[in-house]
Amino acid sequence: ARRGEWDELLAAVQGKQIQGPESSARHTALIGNLLRTLGRVSDQWGISFDPSSQTYFMGLAVTRETPAFIELMGQTRARGANLLSTKAALDPAAKARFEGLQTQMRSAFDDASTLYQKVADAGEINAPSKTTLDAAVTQLRDLGERGIRLAQDKVVAPEVPDYPPAQYFREATEVIDGMYVALVQVETLASQQLTQAAERTRNKAWGVLLSVLILVAALAWMGWYMVRRVLGELGAEPAQLRQIAQAVAEGNLVSLSDERAADPGSVTGAFQAMRSQL
Repeated sequence: ARRGEWDELLAAVQGKQIQGPESSARHTALIGNLLRTLGRVSDQWGISFDPSSQTYFMGLAVTRETPAFIELMGQTRARGANLLSTKAALDPAAKARFEGLQTQMRSAFDDASTLYQKVADAGEINAPSKTTLDAAVTQLRDLGERGIRLAQDKVVAPEVPDYPPAQYFREATEVIDGMYVALVQVETLASQQLTQAAERTRNKAWGVLLSVLILVAALAWMGWYMVRRVLGELGAEPAQLRQIAQAVAEGNLVSLSDERAADPGSVTGAFQAMRSQL
């Protein structure tokens, strides 16, 4: 269903059947749905609740904060280019909305940066992976700062913005594309970490299963040993011992036809000795 909505929007844009504001609004709504779906997938597969701090923080950074920041950067690109195209002082209301978007973008950027720092501080990543992660995170931070400065310097700060909107759009696109490249590197690393974590969990599960099997076998052997020990002390099966005792009680001192000589130290042996003496 979502793919169909994207195809409809693309066809409308290519056919010039939709105005810029409506296109931007529909695009923003679709991206919002994708981000929420990404969050639900993260929850469904336990990434959002992973007990490993490194996996937990990386999962949040990759599936939530970084995509959210990139989407806000995309909105900034569209709105900034539109404001620059007026070639006049910004309307106070429009400028306030754009500055509000900048505040959201800065907040998302700070949240993502904090999460990546927590990933690094977790200390659960090997040296080669840490090198890859550090390089990708540095690229994300540099591009994020560049995107924020671009909007601030070219759109917000000038009293009458005169920066070419096409140039602004092109530079903002370079920032967004670069961030997607860096995000793919982080996602690849995150995928490797999750695979390794799953393997460790699987190995741990096999270890627990093996321990349970050993415990069950030990309990079974102990039960068998206790039964054999009790039977050894009785000298016969309980049913046979009951027959012998009942025969003696009835005055029958003759050995039963299926009776075998028992260990003198057993209960059955004591019965047999008593019967012989009587």
